[in-house]
Amino acid sequence: MPSAFDALPANSYILLLTPVLPPSTHAASQVDPYEPFGVSLNTRRRNLRHAPYVPTRGLTQLHTTFLADPLCGGVVAVLACTGMQGEQERALLEVGRWLNGRPGCLVVVTEESGGVGEGLGWRVVKTRGLGGLEVGAVVRGVFGD
Repeated sequence: MPSAFDALPANSYILLLTPVLPPSTHAASQVDPYEPFGVSLNTRRRNLRHAPYVPTRGLTQLHTTFLADPLCGGVVAVLACTGMQGEQERALLEVGRWLNGRPGCLVVVTEESGGVGEGLGWRVVKTRGLGGLEVGAVVRGVFGD
């Protein structure tokens, strides 16, 4: 059975929201730590837009422009449990108000097993990371495979 994301019209896109994290919270390389995840999502759904968010600033005009766009079919958002979790959840609650029935999926990167991110009313996929073998499993979780 196709997921809500698979059922989107071909001309719509999925908005990928990822937190901008301080350099000490991800690998020493200058590569965006979410790039492999975005690339993997893009192999499943070609029409993808990526808009990083700064947790302490929440949504900006860039984000609300994407969310107000009728071609935005849904949102995949990443919440990284790094000590900035509260700010990220506030930003994502704001995103939730813009969904208006469109599908949303929250990818929670955490070592915890508790209910992190589950109060947002979205599909929740938990992972310990978004590198290596985890990426494929997370993408399958996003699409409900």
